[in-house]
Amino acid sequence: MNYPAKYFVLEQGELPEVSGGGLLDVFDRVTAYTFQNQFLGSMRTAVWNCLLQKSLQPTVDWAKDFWQMSLLRKATFLYGGVRLGQTVVNYWKM
Repeated sequence: MNYPAKYFVLEQGELPEVSGGGLLDVFDRVTAYTFQNQFLGSMRTAVWNCLLQKSLQPTVDWAKDFWQMSLLRKATFLYGGVRLGQTVVNYWKM
């Protein structure tokens, strides 16, 4: 992990200003992690089965299942995929 190069000491009674942290931010964070985990678990299973079977058929089956999902479920999967991508990009920026 990257820690800040300089630390600062808070005076007694002084509180740092916290930006964000609203109710919508909490909701976004909770749903983002949930959808990200669903997407990651689903893709992990498909890729793992591809490796075990030495075939792309599990990924093809996953894609077929994806297109048969409801619009809301597709949206949550895509949102989970986007959040997973953001997590990976932020990790590599460290």
